[in-house]
Amino acid sequence: MTIQPDLQPNVDLGQLVTIAALNPVVAGLGLWLGRTCDQPAKILIAGFGAGLAGMALIWLAATLRMPFIYEPGRAAAGIFVVQSLFGMLWAAIGWRFLRKR
Repeated sequence: MTIQPDLQPNVDLGQLVTIAALNPVVAGLGLWLGRTCDQPAKILIAGFGAGLAGMALIWLAATLRMPFIYEPGRAAAGIFVVQSLFGMLWAAIGWRFLRKR
């Protein structure tokens, strides 16, 4: 007797990118951390931090079983990577336009 794996449907890539792009924690923290960067190389660290903080919001939403997050929450690693990239984008915007010179 063979046991078949329980296959789940794939997470839509567009939904994953939308969740990462519209996460307010990533945008807000990315802008704030980017504004405080004193060197362009620190934008990478700011984006990583914004992506990590955004994952806390994703975790909370998945724990509360919110319908738009619960299903794609299975792709947490993918969401984290895309959120980190968007965090770097927001940090670059904050560094370029909001920092004190």
